Amino acid sequence: MNRCSILDLSKTYCGLPKQESSNVLSKQESSELQSKEENVDDKELKYLQEIAQQGMAPAINTKWNEKLAVRRVVKSHRFLRNVNSVTSLLREIQSLNSLPKTFSEIPYYLKKKKITRQVLEQSFLPERQAVLKADLAAAYFIIGRGGSVKFFGHESWVGKGCSDKLPVCFVPGYTVESIDAEGTGLVNEGLANIADLQHLRWLSLKGSNDVDDWFLDTLTSNHNKLEYLSIANCKNVTYRALSCFYRFKCLKTLDVEGVPDTPEFKVACLMLLDIMPDLEILGIDLKVPVKIEGIEDENEAKQLSESQSLTKCQQEKVTA
Repeated sequence: MNRCSILDLSKTYCGLPKQESSNVLSKQESSELQSKEENVDDKELKYLQEIAQQGMAPAINTKWNEKLAVRRVVKSHRFLRNVNSVTSLLREIQSLNSLPKTFSEIPYYLKKKKITRQVLEQSFLPERQAVLKADLAAAYFIIGRGGSVKFFGHESWVGKGCSDKLPVCFVPGYTVESIDAEGTGLVNEGLANIADLQHLRWLSLKGSNDVDDWFLDTLTSNHNKLEYLSIANCKNVTYRALSCFYRFKCLKTLDVEGVPDTPEFKVACLMLLDIMPDLEILGIDLKVPVKIEGIEDENEAKQLSESQSLTKCQQEKVTA
């Protein structure tokens, strides 16, 4: 009897009940972790999607326009979240080699980190476009970074600090016509947020150091209905970017003031005018100087060429 009772006690305390209790604890822990991982933004997204289907737009304080609204994208690239196996651990350790080893490498490292964060902050968010659709999503994206937009049928521009005037979910009647992206720091990866704007006619990228030939090549492939484009004071634009401007079938005005006007850039502008004769290029002098041997002054050379042409016309009249 005593022996059996001891065996029964060993089973109850060391056997199956112990395994069941451990299973219960693991389920509780998993439920707690799952509840912690739930994001308030996801709940808000589901609520807004339901409201969007019903056609209502209540005044809910959403944060689509904030730069840190994409913090979930940044968190997904943290070190601990990527370590899920030995291979990933070695890969993350190898990435530590990019840290600066000398003081002279620190500025380059900080610049690289700034560019990386800038790209992550401008990542395309499918959930934002699912709720707001293409035009309103692009408007929130531009306004949240200090730019301004104008809609068809609206007289005034909507800029920074005025995003509360926009609906928090899709409402018909908001079609983006113009975008002023000056000072937004728009990069090539950020163009995905405005790629679906089918009625964009006016775009200003004035003073952006992130605009280069690659950026403009991507822009021409998505917005072939632009009528006005300003790349003024974009120092990283070269003559190579103009080779893809033939895709702008409707372009009427191009502002290139402040762009390095090298001889190659002027030739590229002249070639672009041959393809698009109705185009007006602002901010650059494309007049070809008249040069005559022995005369250095352009005005004298011009007067001499005009007098020669007049005498030639008079001779033709006399012979006729």
